Amino acid sequence: MRLTRHRQYPVEQRLVDEAGSSLHGGQTGTAPVLPDLVDADMHSVFDRLGGHDTRLAAHDTRLNALESRIAQQPIQGITAASGWAVSEAAYWRWGPIVSIAVSMSRTGATLTADSAGNIADTAIFTLPAAFHPPAQWFGSFTASLTGGTYVISTSGLVTMMTAHTNSQITNAHTLRVFTTYFTAM
Repeated sequence: MRLTRHRQYPVEQRLVDEAGSSLHGGQTGTAPVLPDLVDADMHSVFDRLGGHDTRLAAHDTRLNALESRIAQQPIQGITAASGWAVSEAAYWRWGPIVSIAVSMSRTGATLTADSAGNIADTAIFTLPAAFHPPAQWFGSFTASLTGGTYVISTSGLVTMMTAHTNSQITNAHTLRVFTTYFTAM
């Protein structure tokens, strides 16, 4: 509410606003007192907010359940190919969308890319059935001293295809794959 100038009275004689409220009860002391009205209005607002708190608590419960479903989880059933060992493997899932983060340690012979970056297609690991893409999925990997590309087949086999020119992945080097894709569900 705002105090306004009444048409028939000068500003100095204004004692109540257009709703009949004042800061001190008006000339006769019978007009509603503005601070009391504001206090009553605020109590009404807080009562309505209390009802929203109950609904917000229900939303919090659903949100916590959703967060637990998309929390990072270890990948169970990942199979390292010959010459590799699984260092760590985790995933996040949102319906048919999955993100994987896999670190592999080289345990086999040195892999060497030629001057064009070609490397013999080398199996790295196989994902469990729940993580198979419906079509081939291509991505890039990083390794201790190089990087390159890989493909995930529809059977979940992850195969290295290329690497930086003349680079090597030797015993004990780490190779990392991180990607997000749709699964067949």
